[in-house]
Amino acid sequence: MSNYCHEGLCVTPHHCRDIRDLGLESEDGVYGIDPDGQDGPLPPAQVFCEMTFNGGGWQAVYNMMDKPIGEAAAQAMLDSLIVNAPAGPVLPDSNSPAILTEGLVLADFTEAVFGWAPTSGSDVARYGRLESQAGLSGVCYLDGFCGAGVEVGDFDIVPTGNTRTLRTGDDDDFPHVGLGYDEQIMLWGYDRQASIFSNWANWNDQGMCCKAGNIEAIEVPGWRYTIYVR
Repeated sequence: MSNYCHEGLCVTPHHCRDIRDLGLESEDGVYGIDPDGQDGPLPPAQVFCEMTFNGGGWQAVYNMMDKPIGEAAAQAMLDSLIVNAPAGPVLPDSNSPAILTEGLVLADFTEAVFGWAPTSGSDVARYGRLESQAGLSGVCYLDGFCGAGVEVGDFDIVPTGNTRTLRTGDDDDFPHVGLGYDEQIMLWGYDRQASIFSNWANWNDQGMCCKAGNIEAIEVPGWRYTIYVR
């Protein structure tokens, strides 16, 4: 059910931000939403709401647990990123087969986080945040894959504090998968050129060129990637 009723009054949250703002729930968990309300054509959905990270109200649309180093693992991530599927629960210990944004009204969302967390049970610790007051319709990955080497947008990077224009992985010298900049340093996803730590990146844009943007924590098993929208 996507309705919340109390003393004869019912509300229908459109997304996790509504659940937060209406004071309906405050814990991480799977909750019911109806993206365009009871009178709209879109079906209700069960989604995972992240309520303890950065103010709460985030809807998880993608999760990937850590993978081994190698082209097969990079290809598996790419295969999941270039496909969109109907909205559903994205649990923090799961591996999403696609980005689950179909059936959402992306124009109602203004923020996206592409994050890295050290474990499935911990909040995102390092991330890039994209904000668009016009909504997230048309944003690459979230609203369909836009191709290799295509600009996605300007991301505020935490914890370094920098803002960078990031693009999808380049076709040349595969694999470059996820989000990267310049020639091409991947910050979220897989980089053909490994740093001393790994080919997998976790939002270090202050390292040497042109290696995967990561810190030593990427070597500890159990980390995950996620995408949230709010």
